[in-house]
Amino acid sequence: MPAELTMRRETEELLRQEIARKGDLNFAEFMELALYHPQWGYYSKNSASQDYFTNVDVHSIFAEILAHFFTITWEKNFKDGPFTLVELGCGNGKLARQILKTLSQNQPLFNRLQFIGIEKSASRLSACQEIKEEFGDKINFRSQFNFPQNSLNGILYSNEFFDALPVHRVFKKGNILQEEKLATDANFSLIPILKPLSLPVQEYFSWLREEPQGGCYGEAHLASREWMQKMGQALKKGTILTIDYGFPAAELYSSFRTEGTALCHFQNKTNRNFYEKIGDQDITAHINFTVLEKEGKTWGLEPAKLQTQTDFLTRYGLEKMVGGAPSPNLDEKSKLKRSLAIRTLLHPEGMGGTFKIFLQQKGGL
Repeated sequence: MPAELTMRRETEELLRQEIARKGDLNFAEFMELALYHPQWGYYSKNSASQDYFTNVDVHSIFAEILAHFFTITWEKNFKDGPFTLVELGCGNGKLARQILKTLSQNQPLFNRLQFIGIEKSASRLSACQEIKEEFGDKINFRSQFNFPQNSLNGILYSNEFFDALPVHRVFKKGNILQEEKLATDANFSLIPILKPLSLPVQEYFSWLREEPQGGCYGEAHLASREWMQKMGQALKKGTILTIDYGFPAAELYSSFRTEGTALCHFQNKTNRNFYEKIGDQDITAHINFTVLEKEGKTWGLEPAKLQTQTDFLTRYGLEKMVGGAPSPNLDEKSKLKRSLAIRTLLHPEGMGGTFKIFLQQKGGL
């Protein structure tokens, strides 16, 4: 039997055991196991993913622009004191390495810099240790975000972190919201069912004051709210920069999104067969920027701007890179690759329009 099939069956059996022990699983619990189980979870596997394509995969120029933004922020607000960068969901450290490589060219900044990467997957966290060896002891990676209150001064940033957080999936039948859960039938097959909302999900929608339209599925982003609380408490002065795809709540719950936004990603194709290929396919959902903004305000985070990736990259230097003289160190093939990468990152009908950058600030910035 192929190893992938064996692992998939192990994951399904684990779900059956959890259902037998706890009762029906909500969608967030299912996602947590399918994506983050230390042995069978999608993000815990060592193999490089072929199921999605991110900004980081396009070209290092994406990291160079972020490093430029970080430098501007440091010069304006942190030049005479400590400066910490925290990356949420740093994966195998590819983006971190590219950013640190650029920042290391600014010695005054780099001398004051402390970098911390947060990654839940043990296998990916292990891969990041090479970066620590490359850049020194001021670079650290850890599995938990456990900073004391008001202990951070700097920038907390993420690239497609929030879309991979577990969400609760709901359906509005008439005027009543119901929650999708995973159960087993008489033959112990895994089946989705609809049940009344759990109390935490009820409280979430009461707090948010927005919900899916009748006849539509949607997501409740409780984990996003929890992360905003943790970050807001830890940050004393600085910026939270979120790069992801999503919408404010009113647009996210539009009536034309009848199936919600949760999707599976397998070999660069999408589907909604959530309970198939468990552990072998990614599961994501568009993020709710209203949740980030509303919960952030509770902890003193003021929304600075929600903008498209095109607008952000243009504002912070990509336009100059396009119009400037090409580097003499690049051969023709590298110049072409760089030019195509810039177009990919900027195109308003592609990554440039799909991805949003949300800035939130605290401490009088």
